[in-house]
Amino acid sequence: MHLGDPARALTLIEAGLARLDRDLGPDDQTLHRSVLRYNRAQLLHRMGTLEAALEAYDELIRIDPNHSEYHLERAAILRKLGRDEHALADLDEAIRLSPPYPEPYYNRGDLRLDRGEPELAAADFSRVLELDPAFVDAYLNRASALCELGELDAAAADVAAGLRLAPDSPHLHALRGVILHHRGQLAEADRAYAEALHHDPRLSAVWVNRAALAFDRGNAADAIAHLDQTIKIDGPLPELLENRARAQEQVARHATL
Repeated sequence: MHLGDPARALTLIEAGLARLDRDLGPDDQTLHRSVLRYNRAQLLHRMGTLEAALEAYDELIRIDPNHSEYHLERAAILRKLGRDEHALADLDEAIRLSPPYPEPYYNRGDLRLDRGEPELAAADFSRVLELDPAFVDAYLNRASALCELGELDAAAADVAAGLRLAPDSPHLHALRGVILHHRGQLAEADRAYAEALHHDPRLSAVWVNRAALAFDRGNAADAIAHLDQTIKIDGPLPELLENRARAQEQVARHATL
């Protein structure tokens, strides 16, 4: 697998399971069987064969239902397949089965944030940070949830805490820009967006935010330039072309005055 030959790895795993079934009784070497089934499920997921991976985890959990990690990893597959309710149920089960560890709370919070449940998401990210105060992405995502809830001061505090741990994080600088933009601190917001793009110039959402900020500051020409960068990254999406056309109209109006 590490040499880049997942098909050969899968063949070896399936041969091992077949040999155990052939040479031993069904109750012999149960630990080895479980490990091989787990390896198969992980490998199928890594190969991107989601339905096959889901079937492998279903089989594994039927046989050995009390491992938190199995439910955690099956939840990730269910989420990719768009089965959010089932993914949440697996994350709840992962939390129930184990002494607390950050990942299931983080994954549940991330899913809840995507589902438009920022209050529940913030609670999950708070639990993550109780368990691991250096979990940078939990600061980022809790700050995002707090922004959605309108709690800008608390969100800014989380961004600051995250930047103390990861001062080069483009996503934290970008979110800092969003908070400053909401507060009307436009020059400071633009600097935060510029810092985010310094660390990752392909963050198209930041180019969009920077374009909106330039438009708010009455600088349609800069807005066009920022949207041009977004279109280079994401392609000519209709909403980007529409926003650029609006900015171009404003520039044309000013030119005729």
